[in-house]
Amino acid sequence: MLVTVRTTSIREIEVDSYEDLVDFYPRFKGIRFNHVLSTKSSESNSNALTSSLDRLALKAIRSQSDLIITTGKTARDESLRASNLAEMLIITNDETLDIPATREKASKRVLVTVDHLPTGSVAETIGSPGEDLVSWFRSKFGSTYESIVLESGTETARVYAEASLIGEVCLTVTGTSVETVALEVASDYIQELGLRPNLIQTANSESTWLFRFKVNEESR
Repeated sequence: MLVTVRTTSIREIEVDSYEDLVDFYPRFKGIRFNHVLSTKSSESNSNALTSSLDRLALKAIRSQSDLIITTGKTARDESLRASNLAEMLIITNDETLDIPATREKASKRVLVTVDHLPTGSVAETIGSPGEDLVSWFRSKFGSTYESIVLESGTETARVYAEASLIGEVCLTVTGTSVETVALEVASDYIQELGLRPNLIQTANSESTWLFRFKVNEESR
């Protein structure tokens, strides 16, 4: 597919695989939040909002990351599979979690924050983070993984945002061919997280828009 990339100039690139988008999503030191939105639906399940370009963008981001963080809810809702591009941490207290990511072997580890999982699970159990998720994460993983992508719903993202842990936000907006409409949806969403968006780069193909923002915590 032909994708138009906008920074200080406009150029077109041919995108056939996620590798073609790696320059758009260079390795980021810290935590970047990745999420998909739609101008036509309030559905929270990304499977209902995604597009072929968004799926390639997700792989490109994962390929530049050491760790994927998600939640049990997101993993269940999306029947999440393990990645061969980065390790995965599933934050949940559900010891009955039984999804492809916990059942299927992959080249990268899947870690789950429980003490036990159903028989047949190949994921690693690492115990509960307790009530202070942010402190637990910093002590356990802060110096282990340099580049992290958070793939979660808004509630979890807000926890990380309030702790000033998110440094970049990558948003896909589907459902419109109008850039100003897509950008308004993306910017409003970031501000709902309590973050101040600073647009770095834009790309689109037809009605799918990819935005990269650097973010700063809003002054309170």
